[in-house]
Parts: sequence; structure tokens; C-alpha cells
Amino acid sequence: MKLSVRIPLLIGIVVLVTSAGLSLLTLQTSTTILTKSVINSLEADNKEDAKLMSTLLNWELSILYEIANRPSVRTLDWGVVHADLLPEVSRIKAQQMALVLADGSYTSVINTTTNNVFDRSYFKRAMAGEKCPLRLLRAVPRQI
Repeated sequence: MKLSVRIPLLIGIVVLVTSAGLSLLTLQTSTTILTKSVINSLEADNKEDAKLMSTLLNWELSILYEIANRPSVRTLDWGVVHADLLPEVSRIKAQQMALVLADGSYTSVINTTTNNVFDRSYFKRAMAGEKCPLRLLRAVPRQI
């Protein structure tokens, strides 16, 4: 092969290999940067969603706290409590509301069925003075 053909061919191969290497390096760098950007964006979105969820739960819990601390409800007299809580079910768009006594006995406001929730973890936590928003989430998952 003549030198006049070899030199342009060699230069062409060097340019092709260099271009391919730079292209792969650029692709890898841009993929890494894009991945980090997406992850950071998702992290920021998750933090905002968590703040929103916390605000919504605290708002729901404050409504329930207000209802539970009414003098009529604190009497624990079923006739008074039932009359006071029944309109609240539709007002706060709840699926269920009940009077639960310290022994775990539970009476539904909607259909007056009774049950005992003494052995349930959310009841034990509530009796220990903890807020139990997990129960709220499980009760109305599409409302939040």
C-alpha cells in the first residue's frame, strides 16, 4: 500500500477511534449527571410529599382531637355521644366513628355494633398516649 494512502487511512482511524472514545465518555458522563439529577429531584419530591402527608395527618388528628374533647363526648354517655357524633361522620367524611372505652369495648356510631379492641396494637398505643395516624391511613387510604 502506498504511503499516500496509508497516512490518510491512519489519520482517519485515529480520528474515528478518538471520536468513538469521546462519544462513549460523554455518554457515560451525561448518564451519570442525569441519574444524579433525577435522584435528587425524586428525593426533593419525596420530602415535599412527606411534609404534605404530615400536615394532612396533623390536620385530621386535630379534627378528631377536637371532637373527642367536646364536653358531650367526654361524658361517655352513649345516648349523648351517639347524638353528637352521628352528624360528624358525614361532616368529616369518615367511613366509621366509634366510642372506645378504656376496657377496649368499641361501639360504632353508624350501626351501633360492638366489639372489643383491647388486644389491638393501635389501641394499646393510644392508651399509652401516642398518636396513631397509621390507623387513620389504613382506614381511609384514598382520602389522603
